[in-house]
Amino acid sequence: MRALMLGVAVGLGSCLQAQACELSLTYSIDSIPPLIMGDSEVVPEQPGIAIELVQRAAGDIGCKLHLKRAPTLRVLASVESGSQDGALLYSYNAERAQRFAYPLKDGLPDSARRMSSQAYALFRLRGSVLDWDGLRFRDLDKPLGANRGWSIVEDLRAHGVDVEEESSARRNLAKLRAGRLAGYVTLREAGNEALRHYRIEDVEEVPVPFVIKDYFVIFNRDFQARHPQLLERLWSRVGQLRDEVMGEQAAKYQIHDY
Repeated sequence: MRALMLGVAVGLGSCLQAQACELSLTYSIDSIPPLIMGDSEVVPEQPGIAIELVQRAAGDIGCKLHLKRAPTLRVLASVESGSQDGALLYSYNAERAQRFAYPLKDGLPDSARRMSSQAYALFRLRGSVLDWDGLRFRDLDKPLGANRGWSIVEDLRAHGVDVEEESSARRNLAKLRAGRLAGYVTLREAGNEALRHYRIEDVEEVPVPFVIKDYFVIFNRDFQARHPQLLERLWSRVGQLRDEVMGEQAAKYQIHDY
């Protein structure tokens, strides 16, 4: 009888522990099709492949997920302050690594547990002589545009480039077409989707990518210290599910081969 009661108590405790697993994750209002859909603080019915990936991974490890959207800089501030546990789809750099927890292997970001790999591309007006050869820009006579708060801003400045930040692809493309920018550097798929969405035909992508980055779920460092095993399980499940979810959702999000 005592053994039976002990078994029930252990089972009940495990159940309560599973139910108590909740994660609050935030992500940017920037639209990054097909990974993140929509450009407001509303989480749409079809939120994007990255969101569906983390929803499924969290469910598989028994966690209830709470999602919230905000501008990029506010996203990072809320995770650093601890008001949100973590954030979706952020690349690794040394400055962020001091502030946030990433999935690591031998002290380096673990690509196997990334959410996605994405290429940044340079977009220019058709007929422009501006170019990127993989090492340097050529005929760069004006600033380049980039989305405010994105890591690519510092990458461009490290190349000695004058960068002007705007809040959206629409604003950056408008400045480019008005002659105020030499080019616009953004995620390849997001840039091409913006051209399609706004029916812009006088802007083109430079074929050579500026850089390719891995993107991760990142967490508040204090939260990681309190729940290290939970985060390891989530990161691992994201890596295990990534290709499967991408394949399953490709038709739903009409992924284009640009």
